Amino acid sequence: MNLISLLPAMRMMSQMNMNMSPEEMLAQPYFILAMILTLLGLPFLILTLIWMFNALKVSCNLKQWKLWTVALIGIIGGDVLCRFLIGWLY
Repeated sequence: MNLISLLPAMRMMSQMNMNMSPEEMLAQPYFILAMILTLLGLPFLILTLIWMFNALKVSCNLKQWKLWTVALIGIIGGDVLCRFLIGWLY
């Protein structure tokens, strides 16, 4: 859980029924604000992934396909492992 999920707009978004039509979703209070906050966070996520990739390149001195293989396995594997452990602990 991160701090942005404590905002009312994000709490409302997490409790919203996703089977509603787009018109109904846009009519919900805080929906536009939640979408703006989500879009503002996207560049920071991309920047973080770029920094992780460059740190792996420098620290392991990998090149070309080996670098991409290790980076993708690390990012995707880390995400899957993290979700598995969180689900297992809670």
